Amino acid sequence: MLLMAIAVLCVVTGAGIAAWGLARGEWRYRRPETPHAHWRLLLGARDDAGAYLIAPDLAILQTVDFFTPVVDDARTFGQIAAANALSDVYAVGGEPLVALNLLGWPRDVLSADLAAEVLRGGLEIARQAGCHVAGGHSIDDPEPKYGMAVTGLADPARLLRIDGGEPGLPLSLTKPLGIGVLNSRHKATGAVSEQAIAVMTTLNAEASRAALAAGIRCATDITGFGVRFALELLVRHKVLQTLERRT
Repeated sequence: MLLMAIAVLCVVTGAGIAAWGLARGEWRYRRPETPHAHWRLLLGARDDAGAYLIAPDLAILQTVDFFTPVVDDARTFGQIAAANALSDVYAVGGEPLVALNLLGWPRDVLSADLAAEVLRGGLEIARQAGCHVAGGHSIDDPEPKYGMAVTGLADPARLLRIDGGEPGLPLSLTKPLGIGVLNSRHKATGAVSEQAIAVMTTLNAEASRAALAAGIRCATDITGFGVRFALELLVRHKVLQTLERRT
């Protein structure tokens, strides 16, 4: 899901490690040792994807996302994981170009046919995005994991950034909240929420394109870390001071 200022993209899966710790480790990459590289790195730590300037009017985007199953059905899990990875590109205003599968699989426990179903689900969503899947990498893992490393392209002058908003702008959510709660319910009871699955397998492409068309400059994908962390980032960047509920 995108949170936009106006704005954020977001679907909450609850899969992210506490971002404050991760960001501490990533922060060093915002200041590359190579002098010429710094000004070309347009987005980095705390952004949804890395953006590197390769031409005056073109930036290449890179992002990676993978997690353990949030549903029992293998194909659906693949669809959700792929949509999650691809949506990080949309969250910064880009279009996905090519992706690589990342698969961890307990070969002695789960069949190769199930793994194939996961990959099939991921391919289906990638095709919806017009994104090529150029292979990938797999490892033997005691717990199944799946996701994608995605490369995309964007106009550097129209990137959607977490620090691109201003105080006073309205916040918009592009998908409903509460998916993480429904996922926890599913894990605890086995009850499947078709509505949650529909949300998690829907790409953020239309929301991203609409945001760009409307001139929006601030957005983030709140998947995994949730609304609270996204709002904390907005506060840190002095984009947000107080919240008001309006009906």
